[in-house]
Amino acid sequence: RHRYPYFVRLDDAFFQRCGGTLVANDMVLTAANCRIRTFASARWTARVGEFLGGSGGIRSAPGTHISGVSDQFVHPDYDPFNILINRNNKNDYDAMLLKLDVPV
Repeated sequence: RHRYPYFVRLDDAFFQRCGGTLVANDMVLTAANCRIRTFASARWTARVGEFLGGSGGIRSAPGTHISGVSDQFVHPDYDPFNILINRNNKNDYDAMLLKLDVPV
C-alpha cells in the first residue's frame, strides 16, 4: 500500500483523464491541456489521497477524498494550439487550477 496524500486523479464521467497535485485544501494544479478532454467542470471528479498500484492498475484506496470540481482557472497565456499542433515544440503556460467542491 502506498500513500500519496497530494496526488490527485481527475476523472470525467467515464474515465481517468489527468493527474494533478493538491496545492491548497481546495485547489488542484493540473495541465491546461486536460481541459480540452473534458466537456465541463461539473463533469470532473477529483480523487485525492491514497492510491494502490499493482497488476490491477491504479485504483482508489479506502480513505481517498472524493470531490467534484466547481471551477477551472486556465493560465491566461495558455495557447491550446501549441499542444494540438506542437508549434515551435513549446507547451508554455500549460497550467490550470481546479477548485474542489469539498475541501480536503
